[in-house]
Amino acid sequence: MERQEQAVKKPYHKIPNAQYLYRHSPSGRYYGAKKLCGKRYEVSLRTTDRKVAERRLRDWVDNLDRLDHEKERTTLSELLETFVSVNSGKSESTKTGHRCFLKKLRGTWPFGMNIEVRHVKPSHLKVWLASHESRLKNTTYNYYAGCLKQIFEIAVDDRIIIESPFARVKTQWKKPQPPKR
Repeated sequence: MERQEQAVKKPYHKIPNAQYLYRHSPSGRYYGAKKLCGKRYEVSLRTTDRKVAERRLRDWVDNLDRLDHEKERTTLSELLETFVSVNSGKSESTKTGHRCFLKKLRGTWPFGMNIEVRHVKPSHLKVWLASHESRLKNTTYNYYAGCLKQIFEIAVDDRIIIESPFARVKTQWKKPQPPKR
């Protein structure tokens, strides 16, 4: 009876000879836990295989120092405000183009503006670009794609995310169409 109570009280077990690696007894899944700057960070490694867990843990620990944990909960709308302020010194025509792009993005983004930047996936960007692809000329498509690239580069530079989701979008650029004259 006492052992059952201990199992209920302590479902996570430290894996010997593996730093920061824990296993959840009931599910068999592996978790990583590390203390950094006085705060404990935990992550599910989403696997029951130890070798895969060790590889994912190593990547997570390496990337843990590359993020600014005070900014990691930044939403997409906050990132767009940063984008506007970063480009506030540009010419008026550039700012007008950015305003049009941002209006279209805010009005048609299907995943909500309150989504955290770290949860934006390449598939989200592909879906949004594909929804506008049929009505846009290639030059405008390239402009939209360039703005998305700039937005997520700001997020990488500010250490909100490690890698830009736009880097994995397959159609980042289209050959401009010849002008009709």
